[in-house]
Amino acid sequence: MPPSTFRALCALATAGALSALATPTARAVCAVHALHAFAADGVDGTRPGDGLLLGGNGHLIGVTTGGGAFGHGTVFDLSPGGSETILHDFHDGPADGAGPTTPPAIAADGSLYGTTYFGGAHGHGAVYRLQLTGAFSLVHSFSADDGASPDSPLLAARDGALYGTTLRGGSHDQGVLYRITMSGAFELLHAFGAAGDLRHPAGPLVQARDGTIYGAGIDGGSEGAGGVFACSPPGQGSRVLVSLRAQTDCGMPMSGVMQTRDGSLVGTGYVGGPLNAGCVFAVRPKGGLRVLHHFTGGDDGAQPASLPLPAPQGRLLLTSSLGSTHGQGALLALDVGDGVATLLHAFGPDDVSMPSGGLVQGRDGKIYGTAPEGGAHGQGGVFEAC
Repeated sequence: MPPSTFRALCALATAGALSALATPTARAVCAVHALHAFAADGVDGTRPGDGLLLGGNGHLIGVTTGGGAFGHGTVFDLSPGGSETILHDFHDGPADGAGPTTPPAIAADGSLYGTTYFGGAHGHGAVYRLQLTGAFSLVHSFSADDGASPDSPLLAARDGALYGTTLRGGSHDQGVLYRITMSGAFELLHAFGAAGDLRHPAGPLVQARDGTIYGAGIDGGSEGAGGVFACSPPGQGSRVLVSLRAQTDCGMPMSGVMQTRDGSLVGTGYVGGPLNAGCVFAVRPKGGLRVLHHFTGGDDGAQPASLPLPAPQGRLLLTSSLGSTHGQGALLALDVGDGVATLLHAFGPDDVSMPSGGLVQGRDGKIYGTAPEGGAHGQGGVFEAC
């Protein structure tokens, strides 16, 4: 089951648990509109993946998990004005992938490198290269032993290699952390799932100034609710930095982690907390957890599935995928100091809905993101904010 479908099912399962006595949320005005709505016939893709890449030319690059010429997803390019170009249509099979869930990364050679959840020589997903000329090739096909079902964007690290994770596969079938060069030399760094370890890593990785690579596992850890791992130095395996507690903290950190200026690792938990609506958390690199905000299901929404984006004045911008005014998610500004969430926009029936993945800031200063549902044709879209 693709993670986008899994997330939607989780949303339906947890929505009924939200309390009607939600804590009030501050409100502010932020204009939001759909920059692009995917076509009704799916010719340009359906259900965009989690997040976008800001290209060197200021364009937005993303993927769709389905649709396109062959029905297996696309890589697309959007200009700031909303003009779309399809860079690649996935057609599955041993020489291609299918069902990409996250945007590609730009590597040192200027090419785009990304992953597909399905496809490749063994059907367990693949790493692909998409050159500026349009030439497409597979760099690695997962075999299950070395990973399966990648659901994270690749990290272009300072050593010139690419790092990523898979949801499944490896010696415990609970996912792996891997390193791959642009020439395709593959190294399995860690197989998740041993006793006390995290399981099912997903979402973006981040490399700290000291070279340590951090990421998140959806479940497992000492408390069973997932947590944050560290690989330092790269190539020396992985250790659990923090295990989340579902009841007091939150759980299922699907969106990975990002690092703030003070070195803290910030992420979101999709479920858990007092109302089972998720949270925003911060972890110090040497350990220690602080919950910045527990979602209430009120104006701030519930079930966050996005990685926060740093904003001025000590704030973070992020989305929740459910709840708020119309029950279809919200765009929020979170004050890191006091944990107060300000509602900037409530996604609704005339909008895209269930936003997921990280937000990016364009050269024009506007904020961009993806939502797999809603839009003019019901196939999801890319939105522009503020």
